[in-house]
Amino acid sequence: MKDETNRLMLAQMYRLAGHHEAALALVDDVLAEAPDTGAAHFERGCILATAFRNPADALACFRRAEELGGVVPPLARCNTATCLSMLGRHDEAVVVLNAAVAERPEFAPGRYMHGLSLVKV
Repeated sequence: MKDETNRLMLAQMYRLAGHHEAALALVDDVLAEAPDTGAAHFERGCILATAFRNPADALACFRRAEELGGVVPPLARCNTATCLSMLGRHDEAVVVLNAAVAERPEFAPGRYMHGLSLVKV
C-alpha cells in the first residue's frame, strides 16, 4: 500500500510538471497491480482530462474512483462535473455538483464550479 501511495504521489508530481506520459505509465502500472485502487483511478482521470483532453475516459476514471473510495468525494465530483461539462452534458454536471455542495457546503471549489455550471445550463 505504501509503495502504491508513493508511486501515485510521484505520478501526480510528473503530471503537474508536464510529464504526462510518464505519469500515465506510472498510474497504469499501479492499476495493473492493484486495479481497485480508487486513488489511482482518480489520478488517471486527472491525467486524461487535463493532459490528453479525453473527458469521456477521464469521466469513467473519476466515477470508478468514487465507487472505490480513497479520494475526497467532493473533489471527485467536481472533476466528474468538469468532464460532463466538457462533453456538453451541463444538466448532469449540475446534478453532480448539487450533491457535492450538499455533502460539503464549505468545500469552496464545489461551490465555485456549481456556480459556473449553473451559468452554462
